[in-house]
Amino acid sequence: MPDDHRKTLRQQHCRLGLVSHSVIAAFGIAAVATHMPAHAEEAGQPAQIAQEGGSITLPTVQVEERRPEEEFKRDSATGSKFTEPLLDTPRSVQVIPEAVIKEQGFTQLQDILRTTPGISLGAAEGGNPPGDRMFIRGFEARSDVFIDGVRDISSGLTRETFNLEQVEINKGPSSAYSGRGGTGGSINLISKTPKAEDFNSATFQVGTDATLRSTLDSNMQLSDSMAFRFNAVAHDSEVADRDHLYSKRYGIAPSLALGLGTPTRVTLQYYHLDTEGIPDYGHPVQAATGEPIAVDRSVFYGQVKRDYQDTQTDMGTVKIEHDLNEYMTLTNSTRFGITVSDYVRTVPSAQANGTVNTNARRRRASSTRLT
Repeated sequence: MPDDHRKTLRQQHCRLGLVSHSVIAAFGIAAVATHMPAHAEEAGQPAQIAQEGGSITLPTVQVEERRPEEEFKRDSATGSKFTEPLLDTPRSVQVIPEAVIKEQGFTQLQDILRTTPGISLGAAEGGNPPGDRMFIRGFEARSDVFIDGVRDISSGLTRETFNLEQVEINKGPSSAYSGRGGTGGSINLISKTPKAEDFNSATFQVGTDATLRSTLDSNMQLSDSMAFRFNAVAHDSEVADRDHLYSKRYGIAPSLALGLGTPTRVTLQYYHLDTEGIPDYGHPVQAATGEPIAVDRSVFYGQVKRDYQDTQTDMGTVKIEHDLNEYMTLTNSTRFGITVSDYVRTVPSAQANGTVNTNARRRRASSTRLT
């Protein structure tokens, strides 16, 4: 890709980032303010205090709270094949709810899996595109990722958390739970869907390494059986202790639910995510010792004006559910998706004479799927 064109794209992404943060922050403040309880009249009235014989009796204050485990602990999985509580399911299943994702500050699927026992992460060894590459119990599970129970075959992508309700990790051979797949297990990503209530949530994060992140989660109940939910994210950051590296992500995820609380329910979902950054292949390894060369961690061996990684994901889903009776539900999910992964990367390799070769590799892959 020509340098002038790449420079123009980066300038457009920069302007898009500023606009995205501003729009999300404005919508978030407006949404939260709309649902903020009004206490103006109460603040202007003095509290009723009864005085008896010099003593003061304050008004009763009632405080209600729920135990934290109700948010962090999940006793069951959402998959239709998990008909019993996890305690009675002869599988090793780990459910990571939204509360844990928020408390830990996870922003990517890799962050969630990195802290999960039994899972390790790979890079782009063997010519694989950079992105989410996970190993469950030592077996690669890159093609065993599901979104709401539907297999996601995208490769070379970095998945975001802004539209995740929870993550379900099924360890062990897939068997009847997720069908054809690897030996190590599978991962099911549960998306946020509309609820029969009104709520709004917005976050704005500022951190080291030029980190700026804004998210918006707004749910509106349109009628007794209809609701709309909108999620958005704008993320800009550099990489700690690494020169020239950065990551930008912008995404939206609107969804509409029809027939809530009725035997027949229809959910319409759309997901869009744009990412931009520079792929990082670390430091070269000495051929004689098999160890990385002794240089400062911040040294980057790529070409700043040449290397890049851009991905785009567009996905639309229609889910129809119908309760045949109290014990049986008929479900159909149809999904159409387009993913594009385009990158130029540098793979540094140390030579016996002490020099470092910086070989460039380029790939542009796109996939269109209907499932």
